[in-house]
Amino acid sequence: MGPPLYIVKATGQTSAAKAREVALSHAVTILKDQPVVEPEFTFRHFAIKCISKNQALVGKGQRNGNYGRVITWVIQNEDWGLMRKFGPRDVRQIKTRDFQDYIEELSRKRPDLSPSTKNTILAAFRNVLKIARDDGVIDRLPDTPRTKQKDNPRPFFRFYPLVSEAEDAELKLRQTASDMAEEKVVVRGVPITDELHHLIKFVIGSFVRPIVTELYALRHNDITPAKNPRRLLVTVRNGKTGYRVANTVISTYYLYQNHLRKLHPDSTGDDYVFLPPIQK
Repeated sequence: MGPPLYIVKATGQTSAAKAREVALSHAVTILKDQPVVEPEFTFRHFAIKCISKNQALVGKGQRNGNYGRVITWVIQNEDWGLMRKFGPRDVRQIKTRDFQDYIEELSRKRPDLSPSTKNTILAAFRNVLKIARDDGVIDRLPDTPRTKQKDNPRPFFRFYPLVSEAEDAELKLRQTASDMAEEKVVVRGVPITDELHHLIKFVIGSFVRPIVTELYALRHNDITPAKNPRRLLVTVRNGKTGYRVANTVISTYYLYQNHLRKLHPDSTGDDYVFLPPIQK
């Protein structure tokens, strides 16, 4: 498909003021010829319902809060958001080509946007139209192919027996943490203690992400020892993927019972598991 076709109409006026007046008259005539879209069929109507639905799910803990914020940002972005582009459009008339044209235009306007962000925009677009479909306004969603992304695997540790004990990266990490505690190393004014070594072992054995909303948000009330097999049930309340309960390996059970519980003996159920003095 070639570039958009623009129709140019001369005003026939030599005066700039008169030309503006004639141009405004032409614009009004053109707009009068455009069909009026009833508000309940507009993209804006279903976008607002989509935002409200996401906020309700976040409030119930059924959806991650960050996901809800991102979807709202994509829909309402004042520069290039979906509402700005499709707001007054009739959802019954939106086709695959319309979204493709939007993405092509966006790519020229914002070449810095990553494939991941474009796929998030696509997800938000589809979420809005799913509301329209579920309300019976449209029968199906337009085809919206995802933007290809480069494979970017997460970092990982090679450990024994996958490699020799001398090359065991996990062992080296934990040994370095122990050495730093023994040498009383201070980082940004905070002394390194054995707690760092325990923290590393906990992350490896619990599969909880070492981020503010997961590992560092854990309180003792979020940890439940369980048996058959021995393990910990770790409640992550607002993690990257939302609410979940993680099962740990058996060694993490003993780590918590024999070390973490004794590390800060005065801690209550409402206190943080890790670094409680710093987080207070």
